[in-house]
Amino acid sequence: PYVRAGWMVRDGMSQALSIDNYLDAHKDNHLMIETAKLAIAEVILLSERNSSLHLNQLEQKHKLNFSALESTWYGHFFKLLTEGCQVEKIAERLSSVAIITFNYDRCIEQYLHEALMNYYHIDSVSAIELMSELQIFHPYGYLGELKWPSVFPNVSFGGEIHPHQLIEVARKIKTFTEGTDED
Repeated sequence: PYVRAGWMVRDGMSQALSIDNYLDAHKDNHLMIETAKLAIAEVILLSERNSSLHLNQLEQKHKLNFSALESTWYGHFFKLLTEGCQVEKIAERLSSVAIITFNYDRCIEQYLHEALMNYYHIDSVSAIELMSELQIFHPYGYLGELKWPSVFPNVSFGGEIHPHQLIEVARKIKTFTEGTDED
């Protein structure tokens, strides 16, 4: 049944404005919704894996190419965030910022974690502590926390995951028909 539902989603998508619009038209087909969420989670992980933000843990170099990301909104945002701010004061600044992202991916989390380490010459644990000061809201859910403790399954950015973990991750995604996380 999941294969059939998957084919139905694939075949109907070319006629839809978005996956959410297509799923809204089939909101009573729970099997189709679950199948689509599995596909969404898998595609996002693959996209994270192929993005400029992905760090290949098998390679010696574990550092982002920040000059390649300089013209993105992440680079501009980070420059504004850190302008005139020493490492001793960045936690206070981060605590006054909130980000609302309607994307399921964790790109902003990945970028900020790596950027804080690079810019302030701090280790991952210190960057994670700083990141805990920042509020990031994903009203439609997301694939889970990256490196800091959470109730979600921890999935590395662009990581390969077990099918059972994919099911858990997909359950954290909400379509616009289902609404947003009220918290």
